[in-house]
Amino acid sequence: MRGANDVITLWNKTREGKNDVWYRHIIRNCSWEQKTIRAVSGQTASIASTIGVLISENPLYKPAKAWAAGDKAAFFTLQNGDLIARGEHGIEITGVTPNTESAIKAGLMPVAFTVRIVQDNTATYKRGRHYYVEGV
Repeated sequence: MRGANDVITLWNKTREGKNDVWYRHIIRNCSWEQKTIRAVSGQTASIASTIGVLISENPLYKPAKAWAAGDKAAFFTLQNGDLIARGEHGIEITGVTPNTESAIKAGLMPVAFTVRIVQDNTATYKRGRHYYVEGV
């Protein structure tokens, strides 16, 4: 995909028993975009920032259900609640302070976000097949 020269770290979140378990993946060939959204409602103005990432089609990607049933360390998925940061990070989320999701996200701000939107655009685009994620 053209212009896809960013690297991201993705932490996939899954539930095992009563605990959240995180799997870290380094993904190359991405395109990072930060947007500022302005809205006016009556006399109130608000500004919010969202981050979108295009990820080139990747043979290691699995849809969420297939990923959950397979080798979570070898493959990745994209789902709401995952954490993404720009760049390559060796930090593991363990759920124990100081390696909690919130602490790691706060430490990596402003280049980290929680995934809120996921689109698989690999079947609809003949060229530039990609996955798109967005979050705050």
